Amino acid sequence: MNDIKSLAEADEFECVRVGQEYYADYLATYPHLYSLNISNTYQQNYEWNDNLLRRTVQGFVSVLLSLR
Repeated sequence: MNDIKSLAEADEFECVRVGQEYYADYLATYPHLYSLNISNTYQQNYEWNDNLLRRTVQGFVSVLLSLR
């Protein structure tokens, strides 16, 4: 939130009227299909990859927030 506040304070001429948030953690390839662009998700050792799990959750939350 500090970045948005800094941008607002730097707008001396009050040119910016609206700020909108776009979730870009996924790519909508078709109206009912999206990709998180994550490769090598399958691993032979059946162990969790924390970074991969975190990235997948972020992408899924991004999709859900976009549908709000």
